[in-house]
Amino acid sequence: MLPLLRDNIKATRLSLFITYFLPLASAFHELAEGSDKPTSVTKTYEILEKQIWSLLPGFCTRPTDFKESFPRIARTLGTCLLNRPYLRIDIMSALRHIINCNFVNEANVPEMTRYSKNFLPILFNIYTSEATSSGAEGVRLAAYETIKPFVRVADDKLCSALFFSASARLLSGEISTHAKHAVLDLARSLVRKMAPENVQRL
Repeated sequence: MLPLLRDNIKATRLSLFITYFLPLASAFHELAEGSDKPTSVTKTYEILEKQIWSLLPGFCTRPTDFKESFPRIARTLGTCLLNRPYLRIDIMSALRHIINCNFVNEANVPEMTRYSKNFLPILFNIYTSEATSSGAEGVRLAAYETIKPFVRVADDKLCSALFFSASARLLSGEISTHAKHAVLDLARSLVRKMAPENVQRL
């Protein structure tokens, strides 16, 4: 049933995910974490938690209550991006849906501009982390694809601060080859918000 819902949810109330599905996912997470050792039952709890979170991108596709509901879940999304790597793909997909839908609805853009200062640093850290598996590399690439729309709606001052931070890191010399390439990618993603004289720092 959950996969069927996932493929058909859109243009509905985000509050339904927050009030019904999110507590359910949290309950399954606690049940899975509460076990001393992995079992078939805990594995089922983990699968159910992931399936519930997979509904989020649908709820973030043209939500009818974005302004009222997104502030209620924003902190949770940031925390899960940091602490639950297995949820990152679905959360980042949801964020991209939110931005792309609201970019069309200009009245909602300032709300995502306000939250960009919270999400961009987290996404930057995910992208600059070295992948240890093909799955982790997929998460990194998804982070970069999520950074790009956030930059589009982010405040110019925030983008400038992130750009100068990336430039300083590149010039520090204390950076691995992987991190250097990743930080350079991030700096380039910010170029559209930079004055020409600042771009020369690259």
